[in-house]
Amino acid sequence: MLDGDALVKLYDDTIATPLDRQVRVRTVTRRRRPSNAWYDEECRSAKSSERSLERAACRAAPLSESDATLPEVIAWRTERWRYFDLVRQKRPDYFMMRVDSERLRPRGLWQSLLVSSASRTRLGSCYH
Repeated sequence: MLDGDALVKLYDDTIATPLDRQVRVRTVTRRRRPSNAWYDEECRSAKSSERSLERAACRAAPLSESDATLPEVIAWRTERWRYFDLVRQKRPDYFMMRVDSERLRPRGLWQSLLVSSASRTRLGSCYH
């Protein structure tokens, strides 16, 4: 009978070591970036809800083979469209509010929009 340490060594010798030779380990660095100003708590909550329903749909059936009539899949797809619609609405609403609030200060408006667009370009995609 093998003890715990012997089982771990056996596992390493038979599976992990040959697998490490086949598939090389690579360290990936992910940098956190600040959320866009328009991406608020409502967007985070909608995304969390959508991800939760996605996991439930995956548990019901693999999404690549899922039956579109399963209630879990229908609920996930509906929530996903709600999330996308919310994001599509929030972004222009935020910038319209910015334009309205800075209407009397055109220079300040352009400076804030340039800073906003420069950080988005530097940091990547605007969707989370």
